[in-house]
Amino acid sequence: MQVAAIILAGGNSSRMGEDKGLLELNGTPMIGHVINTLKDIADDILIVSNNEAYQQFGLPVYSDIIPNKGPIGGIYTGLVKSNTEVNIVISCDSPFMTTSFINKLLAHSCAQEVTISSYNGRVHPTIGIYNQSITPTLKQQIDNNEFKLMSTIEKVRHQIIPFSSTDEAIDPIIFSNINTQQELLKYQK
Repeated sequence: MQVAAIILAGGNSSRMGEDKGLLELNGTPMIGHVINTLKDIADDILIVSNNEAYQQFGLPVYSDIIPNKGPIGGIYTGLVKSNTEVNIVISCDSPFMTTSFINKLLAHSCAQEVTISSYNGRVHPTIGIYNQSITPTLKQQIDNNEFKLMSTIEKVRHQIIPFSSTDEAIDPIIFSNINTQQELLKYQK
């Protein structure tokens, strides 16, 4: 099965004050951690961002087809530009995500159009497996000014795989995303 990865790096980073995907975490840009996780799983990796600085990573970078629509617009762009039916979607501010966790999502995604997870009841829609078949639904939601990603996910065949602190195989840090300078400092070694 061919699998592509779409890294969402188009956010405004308003809480961080600068483009968070390019900020260094322990000597590597945050997006670099995500790329390193994906390179052994995905046949292709693409970045969705309006910032040309992401071209330094040697991967295709696509600006939002429909700008300023948040994660739903980024996923739409990624799915339109992807060459595969099955796509890993992950935000650039998730540097602790692991290959084994993404492989778990892939293993459960066969009959679904979207497979995401929850941890201790909190859903994580910007880390998941998205099928290209939902592209028309995303476009319709954008056209209707409905930008809530979970509302879109609920309109397609989907599953939310629950994990909790009792799952010994899951390190809760993988669900951490870094949105502020304080969070960045917390994880610096």
